[in-house]
Amino acid sequence: MTSETPSVEVTASDALERTLTVLRSGGIVVAPTETAYGILADATQSKAVEAVRAAKRRDPGVPFPVFLADHTQLAEYAVPFERVRAIADATLPGPLTLRVLAQPGLELAPNIVDEEGEISIRISSHPFIREVTREMGVPLIATSANRSGGTTTYALED
Repeated sequence: MTSETPSVEVTASDALERTLTVLRSGGIVVAPTETAYGILADATQSKAVEAVRAAKRRDPGVPFPVFLADHTQLAEYAVPFERVRAIADATLPGPLTLRVLAQPGLELAPNIVDEEGEISIRISSHPFIREVTREMGVPLIATSANRSGGTTTYALED
């Protein structure tokens, strides 16, 4: 994205701690997911969300999807519906993004929840992303590491 965006090899012994430090300080991180490289940022920090939006050149009216740690967190952020729960139980963790009605009053940065009160949620199956989301305890932006409309990034060198 920019030369100021740090990269961390997820196999490095200090990768988790370095990633958490950057995210907690309002920074953004590029990391592999089960599908492609993605940009992570704390979805509760407006400054971090805007940094991602600027880096991607994303339209301000397009909400970002988020990674959650697990099914327990899903219940905290999504209004419970049996159909959603059944789909989540059958497919998550994994590469599926669920668009669901958000719990009212969530403390998230603007444009995470859309105008209709919906939020797009994923629970990643990638071990590193799972650990980061568990340790952070808050939703993380989950968006591809490319400019909006650009080619998907499958290798860090891209």
